[in-house]
Amino acid sequence: MTSVYTHEIQDPDDGEIYTANIWENSEGWNGSIQEFPEVKCHAKTKEALMRTLEVRLREALAAHADAWDRQIEADVDAGKFDAIAERVIADFDAGKCKDLGVFLAQHSSDAPGAVLQSLKTALLGCRDAKVGRPQNLSDFRAYTYEEL
Repeated sequence: MTSVYTHEIQDPDDGEIYTANIWENSEGWNGSIQEFPEVKCHAKTKEALMRTLEVRLREALAAHADAWDRQIEADVDAGKFDAIAERVIADFDAGKCKDLGVFLAQHSSDAPGAVLQSLKTALLGCRDAKVGRPQNLSDFRAYTYEEL
């Protein structure tokens, strides 16, 4: 029976931990990433396998992020967010909106300042664009997605 060992691999970009399952056989070392079953590889040494698994994991993460971006863009183009955007614009016009930076600062003690500032900048830009010039829903949607 082959022993399977587990190792943690931390994504340097977001700190997320992934589990590598590795095992040795007569031809070398094999491994896979538990959270991404499509990531499987083989190497002659354990060290080479771990390096390869890390590279393939990063490739899989990038592919998933790209697929997510393409899906969001397709959903925006298909109008799936139009109702939400219309409701946000109506709430803004009715004065129901609060400054997001202030709201998050009051309700989330661990919200990072840089994130708050970038959200505030994007939302104020949307507000200024909405108030400052005629704008249709697709302009609002495009600006929001580009900024956020």
